[in-house]
Amino acid sequence: MRILGIGPVATLMAKGVLAERDVLIVASFDDHTGDSTLALALTEAIHIDLTQSPTVTVMSPGDLTIALQRMERAPQTHVTAGVARGIAVREGIKAVLTGDINAAGTGYVLSAQLVSAESNEILTAVRVTARDSTRIVDAIDELSAKLRERIGESLRTIRRSPALSRVTTSSLPALRRYTRALEAADQGDVDKAMDLLEEAVELDTAFAMAYRKLGMMMSNRSLSRARTIDVLTKAYEHRERLTEREGYLAAAAYHDNVAGDSERAIQAYESMLDMDPDDSWALNNLGVRHGERREHAQAAQAYARAFEVDSTNLLAINNLAYSLMNLGDLAGADSAIEVAYRLFPNDPTVAEREAQLAFARGEHDRGLNILDSMRAATQSPYWNVRAGVILMFLDGLMGRPQAFDRGMGDYTAVVERAGTGGAYLRFVGSGAQYDVYVRGLPNAALSRLDAAVERFFESLEPEDRPHADLAEAYAVAGNLDRARELLDEGERVLDPGLLRQLRSSYHSARGYIALAEGRLSDAVTEFKLMDAELGCTICPLHGMGTAYRLAGEADSAIAVFERYVNTPRASRLMQDVVWLPSVYVHLGELYEERGDREHAVDYYSRLVELWHDAEPELQPVIQDLLRRIARLVGEPPVSPSPPSPSSPSSLLP
Repeated sequence: MRILGIGPVATLMAKGVLAERDVLIVASFDDHTGDSTLALALTEAIHIDLTQSPTVTVMSPGDLTIALQRMERAPQTHVTAGVARGIAVREGIKAVLTGDINAAGTGYVLSAQLVSAESNEILTAVRVTARDSTRIVDAIDELSAKLRERIGESLRTIRRSPALSRVTTSSLPALRRYTRALEAADQGDVDKAMDLLEEAVELDTAFAMAYRKLGMMMSNRSLSRARTIDVLTKAYEHRERLTEREGYLAAAAYHDNVAGDSERAIQAYESMLDMDPDDSWALNNLGVRHGERREHAQAAQAYARAFEVDSTNLLAINNLAYSLMNLGDLAGADSAIEVAYRLFPNDPTVAEREAQLAFARGEHDRGLNILDSMRAATQSPYWNVRAGVILMFLDGLMGRPQAFDRGMGDYTAVVERAGTGGAYLRFVGSGAQYDVYVRGLPNAALSRLDAAVERFFESLEPEDRPHADLAEAYAVAGNLDRARELLDEGERVLDPGLLRQLRSSYHSARGYIALAEGRLSDAVTEFKLMDAELGCTICPLHGMGTAYRLAGEADSAIAVFERYVNTPRASRLMQDVVWLPSVYVHLGELYEERGDREHAVDYYSRLVELWHDAEPELQPVIQDLLRRIARLVGEPPVSPSPPSPSSPSSLLP
């Protein structure tokens, strides 16, 4: 009778009320206990369980947000039963799931009703009882199983689905914190969300969904590498407690961030797309992997598709703009940013992307103004600091070393409060190279490095110590023994998976050590190996070009330095602050040596323009460049001067 759709036990699918894979909306369950977090947890758990069903499709939070926007409602609108019915009627969805939780003595009564969107008729209703709060998760599982059976799912598939207590957590307090964390993240309060997730995994040390969410938040913010590895490893180890889709996400995060195996990460995302070709997050993350391989066209295609199927996926449209910049399609990136602004007008990530586009166009002052405005408008400490770091590097690039140092000092104070010394040491490595290449002060570079290392290095877990970045900086500043020590320590103590992820940085450090020792052929080899690792397109080029120039291979040096200047790259500020002035001078001198005054003047002039507002410390450099330009413009044509590659006037002005 159930299968044939006869009588009171007939399923909704057998009756023809619902069809297979029909979309349902899960409304927020009502609370009648005085504890609203119970209703939130119940709603989230039911949503998770129904996503495991092969019979129905649950409307995603992203699609709900789109529907709310079409109704001219705020994206954060609470989806009550009435709001859910309104969405369903507009979107042509047949049914809405509503429910509530009531106190009954020391226990609880949980109920759910599937109602017709058009008529508000109850299509089916189920109710279960929990003896006390420790049995609520089991009661939710029972409630969901009954509901899936009433809809028309086979008992075999229901029984095959892991229980909610296995998929999520058997701890109600942990589930409550997880649910509140999702709510905080949706409202943009990532710091609160991470705190709640930390509490959730303390309460349930096998809570895979909370570990996965926490690990990705930490990874996206470049927080402690050691803690991120630990969290993502635990999510992977407990992935049997995840839904199938979440399991693939956890596997991809583990393979990418822990094992250093991008191929298996891609396979996990492709498996997600086999399940659902319109999975926006699988498409977005697949785009990230393509971008890391410099496959920017494929990355842009994946991001565009991710945004097409879910226009609430801000990350996808921002990433699309980023990929288009990397392709050199600045007009396309501008269009993508316009769309992002229209949909997410107050999100700081959009402003950051707009600033990057300004930098890519050479409009540094405009980028500065965008970041200043963002910093003034944001209430988020994270974004305030992030904008400050970008402004710090922008000051350095535009020839303001004192402002650069003040920004580094401000960041030190933030780091000491937050305990993210590893990130600070990476920035100090860049600062030390700035001291050498821009200011011509290797002793100041060594003092900067030694002070920072003494302050933070020993307190960090080995995984958080940027051995290769510091080794490169020490090599550039002239302390080759310390550079080798750092590389040896990293290779000795770090996990092979992490070393695989850091191969590019190790090749770079070895290249600069070889350069300092005059082993120019070895230096070129290391920089070519770094280039072969893909990732950053411009990072190997400064060292490689310098090695070619010192080796007397002027044509190769020019080709490499020109590639540095002309390669589109959305996020190049951290490299340009150190190397772009040097590259301009190298090219000016190389062209001058071969008698090409036009190109020599062009590159000298580019640095003069970049440093149009330089601080007094760098004014002598600008005056020297102006004298060179005047001499080249005023002199009659002459035959090319013989090059002197073994001793160029300077690696920098």
